[in-house]
Amino acid sequence: MKYSLIAVLLILGGTQANVNGPVDGYLITSANDTVWCKIHVSGLQLFDEVHIVDSLGKDSTYRADRQSIRGFGFNYKKSHYDYVPKADETGHWQFLIRIVKGERLSLYYHFDMIENPRGLLYRDETYLLEDSAGHVLTIGENPLANYKKKIREFLNGDNSLRSLFNNTVFTFSDIPKFVRAAKKQG
Repeated sequence: MKYSLIAVLLILGGTQANVNGPVDGYLITSANDTVWCKIHVSGLQLFDEVHIVDSLGKDSTYRADRQSIRGFGFNYKKSHYDYVPKADETGHWQFLIRIVKGERLSLYYHFDMIENPRGLLYRDETYLLEDSAGHVLTIGENPLANYKKKIREFLNGDNSLRSLFNNTVFTFSDIPKFVRAAKKQG
């Protein structure tokens, strides 16, 4: 499982410079209808808005904060990307990449490309963890943010999930493995 996250991240990193859309994909309307379309993809950073060309050739832009669509997705280089609108704890809406959808916990992902003072780009990765009641927790890899403590507090009412977390997550990249294991527990 740990290697599957690494593979996803390598795919995301490897496609960033190569994906320039439009690519074949789909849009889920607010009425929950699936519409086949073309999606303009640029570096997979479609977190705030997405540009879509429908079957009639009409180009439309959908913003995550307007919640006018339920999501979109596409296949690229044998990988599937599924984006859904989600709000973090502060109410900020973005289209996030769905990693795991489970009954007890779901996991979503986004990244920002940040330039350091030396001009080098690096990926700042963030997960959004959602429980079955719709409560969310945003966690980043920053070691000063103490993501483990935040997740343990988030799972406070569920001793079995806390135990699973303690036995599964040793590094930030283990979080998807934990959520997949929680999904298997039901």
